[in-house]
Amino acid sequence: MAGPKQTAKPRRKYGRILVADDDPVLLELAASSLASGGYGIETARNGVEAIQKLSQHPFDIVITDLTMPEIDGFGLIEHIRLQERLQHIPVIVITTSDDYASIEHAFASGATSFVAKPINWSLFRHHVRYVMRSSRKEAELRLARNAAEAASRLKSNLLSVMTHEFRTPLHVVLGFTELFVKEADGPLGAPEYKEYAQHISDAAGQLNGILSDILLFSRAFSEKLTLQEDTYPIANLLADAVSSAKGKAAASGVTVVTAETVEPECRLVCDRSLLARALGHLIDNAIKFSPAGGRVSVSAELTSNDCLICSVKDDGCGMTAEQVGDLLKPFVQADMSRSRLYEGMGLGLTLCNYIIEAHGGRLIIHSSPGDGTTAGLIFPAQRVSHPAMAPERVAIA
Repeated sequence: MAGPKQTAKPRRKYGRILVADDDPVLLELAASSLASGGYGIETARNGVEAIQKLSQHPFDIVITDLTMPEIDGFGLIEHIRLQERLQHIPVIVITTSDDYASIEHAFASGATSFVAKPINWSLFRHHVRYVMRSSRKEAELRLARNAAEAASRLKSNLLSVMTHEFRTPLHVVLGFTELFVKEADGPLGAPEYKEYAQHISDAAGQLNGILSDILLFSRAFSEKLTLQEDTYPIANLLADAVSSAKGKAAASGVTVVTAETVEPECRLVCDRSLLARALGHLIDNAIKFSPAGGRVSVSAELTSNDCLICSVKDDGCGMTAEQVGDLLKPFVQADMSRSRLYEGMGLGLTLCNYIIEAHGGRLIIHSSPGDGTTAGLIFPAQRVSHPAMAPERVAIA
């Protein structure tokens, strides 16, 4: 007795393909071969018809001959790449085996792959599947990249907005506490009140510095830093940085000195505000990791090829090579445990790196456990001028 009749399952569609060729025999062979491989097929006899069908229906891949009437394969490819909706669709071109110039032209126009005549249709089906699979992987990577870029922009915008919103009321706190400390409208009464006001002012100033760093980080992370440049004596830049650090150094029991500097006539083309921020972070780190009674040396020297190195050296605990590598990552310190001894967000060296790179230079850090740390900002020779240099060497390239 015969069993129940089996209903044939429809062949799975792997994707929709548009085949454009003015050869009816090739069109018929392509349609038959690819349809048997599980693809949905549409055909076009020239570039004009292919463009019309592309505007009406979605396709996963286009296969086109290069020689066609009205609009040829090159024109079809160029049209596809100019359309935002179609620009990532893979295109396989069909050409003769020795037409190298056409193949180069097709790839320059935006072709994805090519196949030479005569076509082995069985192998061609596998080639089409491989190209489509690669295209889908690329689409997944684009989506992941776009999502990551969107998240990065959101994070940067959020940091920027939050920083601005925090700084507005913070400036009010700083302004009024300064009036209290100066007793601008008369004595506060008990002397402790003036001390309390000073603590509030110091804390507000520290918070303002943190917010300024976050704002600079979000700006540098999302776009190239814009420099407000002028020419300044190098010795003065270092002296200002050392002077600004005296108060914190004294509170930590650390001495900050200018160990070595260049001649007074030596000058640097730079953004003074950003450079002061970078040097300030380097000196701040050196003070933070120096023991009480320690010494921080700030120096500037010219190399044999007229580059400038501004260095900050401490005699603290030093770091391993692995810790040095991690320090340039944002929000990372050498010790990131909750019980760490040193405060800070871990943005200082990251910002120093952004600032020196904006000046065309680089940041170097040399350290080893027990031997302290030396951090240096290296400026290119084009930014440095000194008496021994020819005038034309001073200009920024």
